Amino acid sequence: MKRRTFLTTGLAASLLPDHQAIPQGNTQAKRAIRIAHITDIHIGPGNRSAQGFAKALQFINSLSDKPELILNGGDCILNALETDKADVKAQWQLWHSVLRQENNIPVMSAIGNHDVFGWFMPNDTLKNDPLYGKKWALDELGMSERYYSFDRQGWHFIVLDSIYQTPNPADPELGLAGRLDDQQMRWLANDLANTTRPTCILSHIPILSACYQFFRFETRAGNQIPASLLTHTDSLELKNLFKQHSQIKLCISGHLHMQEELTYLSIKYLCNGSIAGRRWIGPFQEFEPIVTIIDLYEDGRTQHYWYDYTKAPR
Repeated sequence: MKRRTFLTTGLAASLLPDHQAIPQGNTQAKRAIRIAHITDIHIGPGNRSAQGFAKALQFINSLSDKPELILNGGDCILNALETDKADVKAQWQLWHSVLRQENNIPVMSAIGNHDVFGWFMPNDTLKNDPLYGKKWALDELGMSERYYSFDRQGWHFIVLDSIYQTPNPADPELGLAGRLDDQQMRWLANDLANTTRPTCILSHIPILSACYQFFRFETRAGNQIPASLLTHTDSLELKNLFKQHSQIKLCISGHLHMQEELTYLSIKYLCNGSIAGRRWIGPFQEFEPIVTIIDLYEDGRTQHYWYDYTKAPR
């Protein structure tokens, strides 16, 4: 297998646009659970997304060593931020249709920015719609709360809501940022204080990232994309919280459609690409469509595999 690893003091980065599965780490400990991470599916009528999503799920479900759980990182649908209700409804219907037909593994979900309904719409009356904001996505994904935690096979899992509203009428596309609201931050601190199990944290937007700097040069009316749209703006506060809790082993995210591994203060941060690549028209920068398989071990170590599911053997 082909492996490329770049090591620096206190920081290990592995940026792998390969089409092969790349194992990371080496452990003799007993595996506790195998999970799949899918993110940034962007499913919607009129493109290749339904066929692509189906193929990704078929790949995961047909693995000889099959995952016991799928973590869905959000951006399930093409776009609800500035799309009318009929189109958003059609997107969610397609999501459910493919998921029902192609998947039989339990799924736990986070909300992505494109799953949020109406935040970028100019019509203020839309705010009175009971489905406005995150409510619609919560209903579709079967989530009772925006953020939550659960235990599985000796591991503790935390699912965060990293989509924070920052209204900007002059430029609606700047109307959100990656961060936790104050209530969620207090909840997270309390949740971490009440577990000693090895912990995996799922967010849509990366808490820590290097490759977001290359995303910033994607065209946005000739300007660089603000970092606040690409990575957590409260990363320092989260870092200071995390260093108090040695049980945190892994943070996984999507959003950037790029693959990245960082290790900082003994926590591994994985940005795990996108099932959609560049919205179903090819790779995003150097990165092909991807699914991630992660083995979590009883001693807290992890091993991950990045697959271009359109090419990789099972």
